[in-house]
Amino acid sequence: MIELAAARVILIGGVSGSGKSHYASRLAAQLPGHALVRLDWTYNALVATGARHPRRKMAKLAPALVAEIIAGGEPAIIDGGWIEPRAWARLVAGRSDCRARFLGYPAIDPDGLIARLATTGHWLGTPEAATRGFLRRQIAHSAEQQRRIGGSTVADFVDVSGGFDAG
Repeated sequence: MIELAAARVILIGGVSGSGKSHYASRLAAQLPGHALVRLDWTYNALVATGARHPRRKMAKLAPALVAEIIAGGEPAIIDGGWIEPRAWARLVAGRSDCRARFLGYPAIDPDGLIARLATTGHWLGTPEAATRGFLRRQIAHSAEQQRRIGGSTVADFVDVSGGFDAG
């Protein structure tokens, strides 16, 4: 795993329900000089203000926000699954002060994950067919990112299949 204590900017990304916010909060407590930036708050503001197509807007806005944070020079932990590892790699190309962690669950069945998320009150903790289908796609995406991130110099993959505190 990549050492995070020396990183100025740390992105915590991952699939839905992987524990990104929990992990980012824990990390922020360990690195008190780092501001905690939650990209979901920006998304929630877009939704609250009635913005048209908030997901599309956020997909375009998130990389610009992160680039601005990186350029700003202040230490930060960025919590958000809005930026995929490939985009993160482009944002930090040639920088040694930025790191990323991608949280995923490539080795869990949807029902087991639903049961675990239900204990946290997460919106994905409901045993509906649509939720199962969504989680199957998230599990497949986790496996793909685990394969892609292997050997990366700017990011690492944290497998939370066994529990949210795996990272």
